[in-house]
Amino acid sequence: MEKMEELKDIITEKVHECQLSPMDELSKMVGINSVKDTLTQLLNQTELDRERSAFGLPVKNEPLHGAFLGNNGLGKTRTIELFGKIFKEKGILSTGIVLFENAESLVECDENEIKERIDRIVERSQGGILYIYEASLLGGETQNDSHYALDYLNEALQNNESKDWMVILSDEPSKMMDLLNTNNSICSKLKNFFYFENLSPEELKEIALNCFEKNGYELTEEALKQIDMLIRFVCKHGDSDSANAGYIKSLIKHQILPSMAKRVMSEKEITDADLKVVQYEDLPSRAMLYIHDSVSKLKRKAGFSEIKKFKTDDHLNFVRFLKKRIDCGISTEVPPLHMIFAGENFPEKVKIADYLAGYYTSIGLLSVGKVCVCQYKSLLGKDLPDTQSILKEKLEENIGNILIINIPQNLFSGKKISSPSESMLFQILWSMLGKVHNDLIIILSCMPEDMKNIIGCGSELRLRFPYLSLFENYHAAELKDYLLKFAKKEKFIFHFNNNYILDRNAK
Repeated sequence: MEKMEELKDIITEKVHECQLSPMDELSKMVGINSVKDTLTQLLNQTELDRERSAFGLPVKNEPLHGAFLGNNGLGKTRTIELFGKIFKEKGILSTGIVLFENAESLVECDENEIKERIDRIVERSQGGILYIYEASLLGGETQNDSHYALDYLNEALQNNESKDWMVILSDEPSKMMDLLNTNNSICSKLKNFFYFENLSPEELKEIALNCFEKNGYELTEEALKQIDMLIRFVCKHGDSDSANAGYIKSLIKHQILPSMAKRVMSEKEITDADLKVVQYEDLPSRAMLYIHDSVSKLKRKAGFSEIKKFKTDDHLNFVRFLKKRIDCGISTEVPPLHMIFAGENFPEKVKIADYLAGYYTSIGLLSVGKVCVCQYKSLLGKDLPDTQSILKEKLEENIGNILIINIPQNLFSGKKISSPSESMLFQILWSMLGKVHNDLIIILSCMPEDMKNIIGCGSELRLRFPYLSLFENYHAAELKDYLLKFAKKEKFIFHFNNNYILDRNAK
């Protein structure tokens, strides 16, 4: 019996050791040093005011309200949860409960309902924190009712003098600054600003290693080096959605550990070390990381179903196959990778070409990886030798890149061709493509109806440009999806009554 009691005491002691205080947990979070410093100043000021008040001395008695400014994946949600616990622990807030509210839910209804919702969440959050994320959506224009939400929230902040309450508005830095700069009244009510800086490669690596350690994994020396290289690659080539803790954790969960599981479960005999040690081959290469991210971004875009299928299933699988052969020392002749992009949306063609350029560069098929655009007319000289000289110079100056040649509409209708050099340009082009460096990819951009005419210039052209891709027009549902994403990006919200109008206009 005594041994059982002894064991219980040991377990209880270990549990207490593992349970960090909210302040200790916050201090152990990687990065967010500016947030920690601002919180320390706020707590010190609050404690000083409390002591001065006890002695009857005057105090500022400022409200706690403030703003979180930071990109996604930097720990804002966990931070505000810890704030609630810390403020309750310090006796600043009575409950410390955090009420999460998406700004979109406050502006998607009519004026009367907006007021009711604001009043309701203000009442429910008393004694704790009202955390409004995507707060920039509150700063709507008069085209919809979203500006009412900000007006009523401002009114609530002005009328409610309770110090047992905190409101935090949260959004990306640029969006939040736009909101504050154009709404002085709400800005004047916010006294504490917490800036979440983007994480450095060293901090992201620390997060990755902590994640592995927490879940009982170890890394070989080679795997450690590969993790470091991948993180630096992401920081250099990624965006704010990539260089953050959420992305690193997703990389481990959805790519590294499944790859490890596949390797381990293929073994005939599995040891304890096999279950714990992450090997170099379990980690994606820079190229695989790039293609995974690029395809994810492409899939999030509205439309382009044919392009998505082409990109993921055909062309890039073939390119990866060729590169694997080259890496293994197998003599491999890389066939032409030139393409024809047919469609009306030229900017989107450039974006897709940019994805391809980054991928080709990451696996070593292109040395530079830029996308350059030239107009068909700029390649024409006063005669055939001059056209040949201009074209040769253009190809040579774009070695290492993707060169998009933009073809004017109806060029081959029989009315547009005005010189021998113009009619011979493609014959000159395909003859030159057999001689120039492999470190170059040409994309011919044209309208759909011109694609057959271009291919009809000669059988050699089809051999030189084996990949044809059609940029089809948007469907009604895709148009609506595109419009809603664009509106959200520009901080506009469509009133719920407008859904029918959107559907009708899209069709």
